[in-house]
Amino acid sequence: MSYKLINLTSDRRLARLFLSKKQPCALQLWVLQIKTEGGGENRVLYGRLLPYSFSNNSWSSSDRDESQSFGSFRASVTKLNLYIDSSLCSDFLRMICEGMDINTVSGVLNLNVPAKLSEKFGSTVISDQYATFRPVRYLLNRDANNHNLLLSPHAKASALSASIVKNDKKSLLYFSGNYYKDLTSMIVNQLNSDTGMNFGGKDISRLGDIELLVFPALDNNERNLLVVSLNKNDGTVNVRFDSSKLPGSCSYQFFLAVENDNQIIYSKAALAKSFDSGIFECTFELDDKTSEIVDSVRVDVFYFQQNNLENGELCCSWKCDYIREVNLQTHVISNNTSPVKFDWLEKNTAPQMVDRVSHVLSFSARNHFSQSKIGGRIIDKWVPENNSLSSLFTKLYPRKSDGRFFPRLGPSNGEGRLQFVEWFKELVSKHKQRHIAIFDPYFEDVGLTLLLLNAFPGSEYTIFRSMPKLVEKGVPQRRKTDGLINRGLDNLIANCKHNERLLRSSNVKIYGMKDGRLHDRYILVLDSGGLPVEGFHLSNSFQKATANNPLLITPIPTDVLYQTNQYVFDIIQEANISSDEESNEKKIFLLFDSKNSSSEKKLYEPFDILNKALAGTVLSVWLKEPLLKGLCGFNLKSKMNELGLIQGESLHHFSKNGLLNCLNEMEGELSDFIKAWEIIGDILAHTIVDDSSIDGIQTDKKFLTFLLSFLTHSFKRTAMLDEQEITVIDPIYFNMSLDNFIHSSTQTYHFHHAIKHKVITWSEFYAVKYLWLYSPDSLLGLSEAVIKELGEKYQPEYVIMLSLLEQVVGEISLSVEFNTLSREQIASLMKSNIAMMNWFGWNGIETQFIAESKSGIDIETLPFSSFSQQVQFLGWVINRNAHDESNSSFYKNALNFLHTKLLPEKLSGSDFELLINALRGHMHQLGWAEPWLFRDIVEPLLRERRVSFEDVSNVWFVDFMDLLNKKRSGNAILFSSKREGVTTDLCSYFLAHSNPDYQKKCLKKLTQILDKQKAIIQQPLASTSNWSKWDDALTISLWVLIFAKLGKYYLERKEGATYQLLESVSEYSTALIGVRNKDEWRHHDELFSCLEKVEKLVNSRE
Repeated sequence: MSYKLINLTSDRRLARLFLSKKQPCALQLWVLQIKTEGGGENRVLYGRLLPYSFSNNSWSSSDRDESQSFGSFRASVTKLNLYIDSSLCSDFLRMICEGMDINTVSGVLNLNVPAKLSEKFGSTVISDQYATFRPVRYLLNRDANNHNLLLSPHAKASALSASIVKNDKKSLLYFSGNYYKDLTSMIVNQLNSDTGMNFGGKDISRLGDIELLVFPALDNNERNLLVVSLNKNDGTVNVRFDSSKLPGSCSYQFFLAVENDNQIIYSKAALAKSFDSGIFECTFELDDKTSEIVDSVRVDVFYFQQNNLENGELCCSWKCDYIREVNLQTHVISNNTSPVKFDWLEKNTAPQMVDRVSHVLSFSARNHFSQSKIGGRIIDKWVPENNSLSSLFTKLYPRKSDGRFFPRLGPSNGEGRLQFVEWFKELVSKHKQRHIAIFDPYFEDVGLTLLLLNAFPGSEYTIFRSMPKLVEKGVPQRRKTDGLINRGLDNLIANCKHNERLLRSSNVKIYGMKDGRLHDRYILVLDSGGLPVEGFHLSNSFQKATANNPLLITPIPTDVLYQTNQYVFDIIQEANISSDEESNEKKIFLLFDSKNSSSEKKLYEPFDILNKALAGTVLSVWLKEPLLKGLCGFNLKSKMNELGLIQGESLHHFSKNGLLNCLNEMEGELSDFIKAWEIIGDILAHTIVDDSSIDGIQTDKKFLTFLLSFLTHSFKRTAMLDEQEITVIDPIYFNMSLDNFIHSSTQTYHFHHAIKHKVITWSEFYAVKYLWLYSPDSLLGLSEAVIKELGEKYQPEYVIMLSLLEQVVGEISLSVEFNTLSREQIASLMKSNIAMMNWFGWNGIETQFIAESKSGIDIETLPFSSFSQQVQFLGWVINRNAHDESNSSFYKNALNFLHTKLLPEKLSGSDFELLINALRGHMHQLGWAEPWLFRDIVEPLLRERRVSFEDVSNVWFVDFMDLLNKKRSGNAILFSSKREGVTTDLCSYFLAHSNPDYQKKCLKKLTQILDKQKAIIQQPLASTSNWSKWDDALTISLWVLIFAKLGKYYLERKEGATYQLLESVSEYSTALIGVRNKDEWRHHDELFSCLEKVEKLVNSRE
């Protein structure tokens, strides 16, 4: 006979949830809400009812819309909370098991349902009459580290758990005829985040349950009632239990089990001694040897009723695993591990990845590596011995996997190839009626034959192979595989057409992928819903399987399989989209369809510069050598060899006067100067004539005008190479504001470019170079016009524009770094409408000022018309040089200029905020600008009464609030006494000297901060549901306590409204942090030690 709901509600072990004297309980429900154009539905994924410290018989939930798109529908997981009296819980469960929705149950039991929640979730049916009921289980605490058992939701406390179980749990994940992996991942991630459990692993059985939980070893405030401590010094295990939650019990027995290597080596039961206030305690004594080899300790607590002292009942259990040994690998980091330049990686990563890039591009400390072990097993040596044997045995006698190794054809007498064919036949037969996708760049007649032999009618097979890289007529093939791919494709298409009748019974499609896009070989099996079933990686192609090398087939792990499956889906979708595009734009081609046919594509390959018709004429003018005129190609090379102008692969005997010779013939022999300039660019690149500037160019307006026109047309041309092979500057730099640049860690040398981009020609390279040197206004004007056409994100059609723009930026960067910027170039940079160019100008001005630091800074020399720009620039350079001792004289001059000439006698609040923001630097937080910010900037202004305490306090208090709200630290709480500690100290000092109205406003905001932390700390099972969030809330509360104590210390009057408000904030935060005792707080060394120092400071004054 199955269990009924009454069996659960009448179980005295769960009595705390159903007491008639109105004890507070909490019900938490996680509801999946799915929305479509035609409506939507709500599904309860998981729920739990547990004891709590507060009840108001009201529902609550977040109002934020965090739904995500999953194609044709949107979905979100929302947590609903009901803080309910225990006297209502039995009726509540009975009604939901009858299929009543939230609104109906709430109406009957007089539960408050907010209007928004009622509208969104009121129709939700939590359970129904088909539910089954699981009886009470004893669950070990979550830290017991048992991977095979369902554990308590709480890390340190065991639980009594029963459940109302949904019938057909799989339907929770099924929608619109499919199971969706992304939807499942979102559900699991949200449940894991909210509960601290693992719904993708051992907690999966909880999905669809309404779990009833009681924690005998926790009080209503989530404090532990069972404390177990192992003292290895004297070999004792002390067990202490507070029985206040079990008032009817009169005695307790503690059962202790000690394990080594997962086996019990010591077990004993003992009656606990009773102390006042319901405390029971017992101490177990281990012998010296046993205490040395303890791996884990388990304690079971049994209680006895006064009327039945013979039979005890299990109250709770607790287990803890101890770390016996730690293996350490140490790398000593020294100054010689600075990152190297590596464009292959750096130019293909986003700016926010700069720290990770820097880390991987630093040399490993190969000569400073050490390994060590802390602890160890001296007595129980059998443990490492058995582990070592097990490790060896898994290698010598491994479990059978789905991988295969087929030996080479010759030595195996064909056995390897036969085994492969057998394996493939078995694979296709195993997955009949499923979709099989094969990726093989050289797939042809062998693979097709195997598919024909084993294909099932009606099944779907998709093959992806490489397309040949076709070249223009007359251009020789250079790669060994060029002919192979051509012949292979022809052979495949011919076989497809020959076997078209046989292939027609199955759905076979063969796609050709643009040369270079396909390299690996693998087979994927997909089910009817598009979900991956299994997949394999092949070390060689079907065509050459075991021919010259063995064939290794490796199973693809499931998590990687899903990523591969998405890749396949994207490729097929791209193929379908590209079928409507022009042939020369496509990258994937449908070569064969068992219902249709195939297509081809021509590609382009460049040729050598000396083959150009005008090459000989240009060289004849440059060298004043008439014998070269009119020659090109082989004849030109031969004549140049005769004249000694070519040595190996280099051009010789070229002087820089040759360029002027060509410029003089712009309207003569070289009247078609665009073609001539393309050849001139190559000459400049492959000779030494560009070692120094060439006199006369700067005054040749006709030539400079030509270069501008030439570059204008270059920006409009399209790339001849596949954009996947090209790295370019991120367009985001051109959309950044000047404020973004001056508050970022980006440096001018980040834009150095040692050589030209592969997609731009040497003629374009030198056009940029000469225009920057001799006509910066026109170059920057053209660049600005091009930048306006760019979007914020990279697009393939931007390749040429971005490559040329990066060349422009590279030239400017070199000029800044080598301090060779002319006044004309700086002026051009400063008047540009592109913030990046202004930033380069700022760097150039700073460099010049530092070089002339002895003469000081003069307001007349600052090229800024507005006060705000002057302040921004000066603040920026002061921050950059504050810690640089080599620029100390410049720093002092800048400070003197700031205080005596630039700043007004009395600063407004907005002026002061502008100044401080300019001084922040790329770390943004004020703490990183200490101690010089307060010492050299703020303190002199306060001392001379040029700024009010309220205005100063406002800036620091905003920064302090940002720290508490984690707005400036990447959602992490960071505290250093040298940075955040100084900010907190100064903020409290400024606030203490501000006026009462301002103080009241700030302290109100601090109280609101504490209210948010209280809501987190007092959530049901808060410490285990999301330990990090709970820990952050406690840390913030402690931080506010430090601020309040400092504020009281700096306050001149120890009475009045402000002091009382600070006292109130102090008491509020003290109550919140009381959840954690002092021993636990000491793990937060720096923050807690800061509190202790502040308390000593306060006590010393008192």
